[in-house]
Amino acid sequence: MSSRTKIAALLITVASIVSVPTTLGAATTAATGVKCTGPSSVDQAGRQTIAPGINGLATVQTVTSRVHLFKCVGKTRTGGSGMLRTSLTTEAVTCTAFTSPHVWKPTATIVWKNNATSTLKLSFATTGSSRKALVTGKVSAGLFSGRTVTAEFKWAPLISPGSQKIPDACANTIAYGDSGRASIVGDVVFRTKAFSIN
Repeated sequence: MSSRTKIAALLITVASIVSVPTTLGAATTAATGVKCTGPSSVDQAGRQTIAPGINGLATVQTVTSRVHLFKCVGKTRTGGSGMLRTSLTTEAVTCTAFTSPHVWKPTATIVWKNNATSTLKLSFATTGSSRKALVTGKVSAGLFSGRTVTAEFKWAPLISPGSQKIPDACANTIAYGDSGRASIVGDVVFRTKAFSIN
């Protein structure tokens, strides 16, 4: 084999070796999770609805929420944004649901902008009067299945009727459907830490 032929063969071998890390790098990128940092912490991220509403009379509640996830790194897998939906039926609760720590475990799904979906098993550990919720859990099915979830949200309660304040609702013990009832019927949701799937 001539020197020129040996050099050509060596260059082909080196090129094939160099191409392996490039392929592995692409696979690693495709396997990463996602981190959503929008909306900003001062902008409304979504809404939570509480029905029939929480007051001083212990009542079973249906709690649903829709939270927008924006500025999501990992755009090729998600489209760059998504909608987190949660649903929960509580035991009979009063305003202690807001004033003392609780752990809530809603059903949860994310529909991403590109129509991919993630089903999640989440725990919302609320702090009480600061109205923050530390979110932990795992993706149980769909996009990012098996990966862990972390986030933090804060809620600003909504009262019905709007002329009432939180202490008024919590002191009210009138049942749903009766006149004079005041209750907390939902929350405005803010994102205080990034929503991350790792």
